[in-house]
Amino acid sequence: MKIKIDSNFGLYGFHEESEIHLDGPRVTLGMVLEELAERSAGRINFIDSSTGAVDSLDFVLKVNGLLNSGSKKDLEANVNEGAIVSVKITLLDGGRQLGASFAHLSITLPGKNAKTIY
Repeated sequence: MKIKIDSNFGLYGFHEESEIHLDGPRVTLGMVLEELAERSAGRINFIDSSTGAVDSLDFVLKVNGLLNSGSKKDLEANVNEGAIVSVKITLLDGGRQLGASFAHLSITLPGKNAKTIY
């Protein structure tokens, strides 16, 4: 199953691609986040092992444009073929949370076909 990944930061393990392929009869948002964490070789973990959820102060999640709370229950949501999973870092400004939709980082990825991600 092919799933597109959208992010406002450089995801380690993604050099020239913005999608992942997962196999199985059922793919969940939690499985997608675990795959991204695995590709980062432990550099980033989206799911807090003590709660089984994503901390909304760290990340904003959307699936096909719909907000996902990242709760343990919501990480069990099915992700279908061709879905767009958005993982955005929540940026803070002087202790205030800026909505991730307002924050964009420009990152140029290395490689033969280098591209800039906004």
